[in-house]
Amino acid sequence: TMLFKKSVMTAAVFAVGSFAVMSANAADSGEFGVTMTLTATCSVDTSAISLAFADQSAATTTNTTLATSTGDIAVICSKDAPYKISLASSNVTNTSGIGQMIHAEGVGVDSQNTISYQLYSNLEGTTPWGSDATVGTGNIVGGTGAGLSAGARTHKVYAKMSSPTDILLGEYSDTVTASITY
Repeated sequence: TMLFKKSVMTAAVFAVGSFAVMSANAADSGEFGVTMTLTATCSVDTSAISLAFADQSAATTTNTTLATSTGDIAVICSKDAPYKISLASSNVTNTSGIGQMIHAEGVGVDSQNTISYQLYSNLEGTTPWGSDATVGTGNIVGGTGAGLSAGARTHKVYAKMSSPTDILLGEYSDTVTASITY
């Protein structure tokens, strides 16, 4: 029986020792999430655009020839980000895309020394481009971003004069602001 007791005791010490070894090497684990929210970013660049009507004689009543911009409005937006571009004349408060060029000598704003024009988004000059964002009837131009590294989406601007040029001789100009919302 002594041998049996020694074996039981050895087995008990071995079991306790094994449990102690197992406890020292035990592990636990946990999980955590990794998240990030990307927000859209867009920029509009008008530095390459110029819109000029051909020089007119004072006898011209209205130039219905479409003036085409020599450059484009360039838009860089995050991939798949929707954007809208609005155009507004600095000399006229409206959302229709009507602009008004004023005589270079700053004679003042009245019908005798201004030339009105209409901005368009298409070559045919049938789709006005302004700043009216009304759903379904607005006249802003929209698009979807190609991604910041993909390059710019471009938009050409067109215009037609809508008032007679049989007025004070000289140079007329206006500044158009292009705004982007996204």
